Amino acid sequence: MKLHLGCGCVYLYDYINVDANPYVLANEVGADKYIKENGTTLDKYYTTEFNNRPSMVVADVESVVENLPFDNESVDEVVMFHVLEHIPYYRQATVFYEINRVLKIGGIFKEIGRASC
Repeated sequence: MKLHLGCGCVYLYDYINVDANPYVLANEVGADKYIKENGTTLDKYYTTEFNNRPSMVVADVESVVENLPFDNESVDEVVMFHVLEHIPYYRQATVFYEINRVLKIGGIFKEIGRASC
C-alpha cells in the first residue's frame, strides 16, 4: 500500500490519496471527473501543469495526517509534498510518529516542503 498524504488537488494514481478537507471522496458519484482533471503519476508530479486545473480536492480517504486510519506497519511508501508548512511546528512530531507507525520496516518516506530562507 502507498499513501499520498495531504494530497490537495493532486490525485496520484496508484496511491491512496489522503486529505483532511476533500471536496469529494474518490468513490462518490461524479468524482471521476475531478480525478481525471487532477490525476497524475509520481514521476510526472512536477512536470504536470497544475495551475490551470480545478482546485477541487479529491481524496480516497478523509483524515488528518496526525491520526491516520491505517494499521501499524501496513504501508510500503508514504509521500507528502508541501504539507508540513501547513501544520504548526508543535504538531509536526505527531505527524512523523504517525508516518513511522504505519510504515512497514524498510518502508519509504518521501517529503518535499517549502524551502526556507
